[in-house]
Amino acid sequence: MDNTLSRQILLSILGLALIIVAIVGVSYAVMIDSSNGAISNEAFIDNNDDQNGIFLDNTLPISDSVGKTYNNYFDFDVVSLVSSGTIVEYEISLEKVLDNSVTLSDNEVKFYLEKLVSNKFTMVNEPQHFFEIGMDSALGTSGNNMIIYQGSFVNNTSEKRSFKESFRLRCWVDDKTIINSYAKSFKTVVKIHSKAL
Repeated sequence: MDNTLSRQILLSILGLALIIVAIVGVSYAVMIDSSNGAISNEAFIDNNDDQNGIFLDNTLPISDSVGKTYNNYFDFDVVSLVSSGTIVEYEISLEKVLDNSVTLSDNEVKFYLEKLVSNKFTMVNEPQHFFEIGMDSALGTSGNNMIIYQGSFVNNTSEKRSFKESFRLRCWVDDKTIINSYAKSFKTVVKIHSKAL
């Protein structure tokens, strides 16, 4: 009888240890490069509230319905001072940061972008995995990056005008991801590329 109880206790401890290893096993971060204004003098990121980005440590895979309302997010503005009679096209992209850590694969991470419209954040597109565009874009986004939004500022007035659009980015580990016993990471930087027409 004591042998059975001891075996149950040992199995319970091992099960708890495996759960702890699984929770610690997956972590990732989305970071923003605060010097992003140097990328283009046409449009740049204004980092709201001095946030450095999204950092999710010790997280588990979650469904899209949970991820879309997740309380960790990154708010930022795209800002541009546009000359008279000018259109500035821009695109928001994600650039992977490669380091020596073991990374989650592109299909293990989901990104969800919302745009502020009439004082309410609304969906830009459905949650999506990281997807490289394959070739450099016309605005300068590198082919190994992912474009998450394309927009433009149109100034039809007779003088320079300032424009701003606000966005909210969420990301999470896809619920189909299999957790291993070692830590993984996925790091990306939000970039803006633009051109005046």
